[in-house]
Amino acid sequence: MNSFKKIKLKFFLLFILIFLLVFILLVLTRKIKLVECFSQFGPCPDKIIANLEQFKGQKLISILSAEKILNGLPNKETIKSLKISRRLPNVLVITIALRQPISRIDSKVLDKKATIDDEGVVIGIVNASVLPYLKTTQKYLPGDILDKPTLSAALVLKKISELQNQSLEGEFTLPVVKIKLKESLVLLDVYHLADNWDDSLQKILVQSKIDSKLPKIIDLRYTQPVLTY
Repeated sequence: MNSFKKIKLKFFLLFILIFLLVFILLVLTRKIKLVECFSQFGPCPDKIIANLEQFKGQKLISILSAEKILNGLPNKETIKSLKISRRLPNVLVITIALRQPISRIDSKVLDKKATIDDEGVVIGIVNASVLPYLKTTQKYLPGDILDKPTLSAALVLKKISELQNQSLEGEFTLPVVKIKLKESLVLLDVYHLADNWDDSLQKILVQSKIDSKLPKIIDLRYTQPVLTY
């Protein structure tokens, strides 16, 4: 009886092994028939989807790395990350995270601005936008990366625009960023930003409205804010 059970177990294990080998063989030889692409907002842009069609007919298991796919995509500077997954029997799934613009800066394209994200990557060129605008001494093209001081200035502009609930304009000349409010000018040093500089600014603006007396200059470059009326 024990001998019969052992034989039965061996046949069962052999069946499982054969099944796994056949399954692996099928997976290795499967070719891509459908490519799906999604971003955090839904389907990927049409240009990206069209580019990914080139992978149809390739083996599902031997597809290129995410980095190589990303480098071959149009407007790759608009993509923050890319992931690959596979869905049997023959679907390649691409998931991308698109960069989100936070501000405009000067571009090398005449009469147009460039947009940047929160990592300082120049995303694209725009004719018009409701985004905050930072004037700098440099001009940029898509794919360029801002240096840390300029990125800090752009993030400061973004933060103050959010506090004011409107798109503001600023000017950056190392190391000082100047932000234009309706009746005030805010000055900050990107090399010496206090941890709570935004809280200090908010308190000053709220108190100024209560007092009905807005300062012409709000200088946050020092340990204590300096107000000029």
